Amino acid sequence: GGGPSTPATLAELQQEALGLELPQGGAEFGGAGGAAANEMKYHTVMPATITFFHSERQPFYRACPYEVKDERSGKMRACLKKVEEQGNCWSCAVGHECQTPSARWLTSFAIADHTGVQYVSGFDDTLAKVFGVPAQEFADKWDRKGSDPVALTQVEEVFKARR
Repeated sequence: GGGPSTPATLAELQQEALGLELPQGGAEFGGAGGAAANEMKYHTVMPATITFFHSERQPFYRACPYEVKDERSGKMRACLKKVEEQGNCWSCAVGHECQTPSARWLTSFAIADHTGVQYVSGFDDTLAKVFGVPAQEFADKWDRKGSDPVALTQVEEVFKARR
């Protein structure tokens, strides 16, 4: 899961990561905290400043909105796999098709605190807070920025405000 964690400095997180080891000969992944190989670690670094991100690349992806059953909860949820435009519709790797995909934040960027600098990945809910705008609203402006000077200015402002 990815809930809130106790704030730490980048140096503390980097020190914790030194204990991580790559598996040898089929052994289970282990190390500090006994993390499994497919386990995601979520951290809170406060205060931190975004020092760099690629403003020339779109910081979102287009996701499949098709409703599928969640294997863990049994409830319905959006597929959310990346979609590609296929003629007059969008299609994901599973074969779902839609006319209008949903945009979701996804990007990597550098953050810094008083102890160092680290590249991190950010995802939809967190980046909506960081950028101050829902991904779909930003994606609509991103798509128009080549032909609409107002949209271009709005995209640039989102990036400038985060540097």
